[in-house]
Amino acid sequence: MVINPFIELLKMTPDVQETELLLPYLLTDTFIPSYTYGRDYIPERTLNQLSWVIESLIFGITSKRFVNRYYFEPLTLEQKKTEVEKIKSWCEDNAALSPEALTINELRTATNWSSFYMAIQIAKRQKNDSLPAILVQRFNNFRGGTSWPSNRGYMAEIMFELQNEKYVDVVRKWNKDTTDKWVNLWASMFLMKFDKDSYPAAIKALEAVLKQCNGITYYPHAIDFLLGLKDKNALKLAERIMDKAIFQQYIYWDYYENFIRKLLHAKSDYTFSFLSGKLSAYKLDMMKNLNKDGDNPITQNDEFVLAVDELKSDTPGYYKARTNLAKQEYIRKLESWFKTQYNLLKEGKPNELRLDIKRVSPPQGALVDSYYK
Repeated sequence: MVINPFIELLKMTPDVQETELLLPYLLTDTFIPSYTYGRDYIPERTLNQLSWVIESLIFGITSKRFVNRYYFEPLTLEQKKTEVEKIKSWCEDNAALSPEALTINELRTATNWSSFYMAIQIAKRQKNDSLPAILVQRFNNFRGGTSWPSNRGYMAEIMFELQNEKYVDVVRKWNKDTTDKWVNLWASMFLMKFDKDSYPAAIKALEAVLKQCNGITYYPHAIDFLLGLKDKNALKLAERIMDKAIFQQYIYWDYYENFIRKLLHAKSDYTFSFLSGKLSAYKLDMMKNLNKDGDNPITQNDEFVLAVDELKSDTPGYYKARTNLAKQEYIRKLESWFKTQYNLLKEGKPNELRLDIKRVSPPQGALVDSYYK
């Protein structure tokens, strides 16, 4: 088991006096045996400094961005000491406050999204009972933000996670404003879960959001919820991810393949028919330009084949088919296998479909999250 000391320190919930002990390390120029990079195929690597870790730790403890490394690093040592003294003064002024009280203060007074977002993370770790009420109070203070998700959409997501039924009326009001689809996504699911009277209107609102989804924005957040309802209309809505063009482009990636597994586990005839139909429609004449000049491109049709092949084995046999004729022969056998195994699944009999969910992270950029969550 790998232990992340950074996360473990945060879990210890240091108080203000303990935070003050970290301040001298903001002045060090020591490097640590760790590096970061933008993309694994880009050769440049950035060797990390201890002061950067301390900066992030202080932010993670207090939710206050006292220093920013990009402005802090170029300062002279004396200028840095001046900034550190300011942080020390803040620690001394707030030494009597508990971590929970500090978090509540920041939630109530934060003027920028970065600090408010971090305070939410800390409040979740603390299981702070004040969080839902403050989300309601400050809901309209943080409009905008990135489109994936929006600031208010994230606040609606946290309200959904907290599962406090007494806020049904508030969430119902949030959902009436259709200018923020992220809010509508989470508010609709909240109402479907906690207010049976709102269910018909809420599922229509959710359907309107998912209709605008390309398959990798809103849908990944809603699939598990919809399937967990054991409702035929909810299942029908979940199945429509199969129609989404961008989802189809990534359909055999492990993360998105998991949605296929979940839908088939729910005995989704729509999902089976979609994939089976794609196998059946992939004919030899459609492959005439494949392998041209020694190339071996993967087309959208190939991705559908691989998605089904992943249900059969961790090492898809389709890759071994080198000629178009061999590919066609493999597809026909795979199509027959898929039909047989799905019928066995439907009948509740043992089958060879691999429907176990893989523990994989969302592709970078597909879902916004934080290591504090």
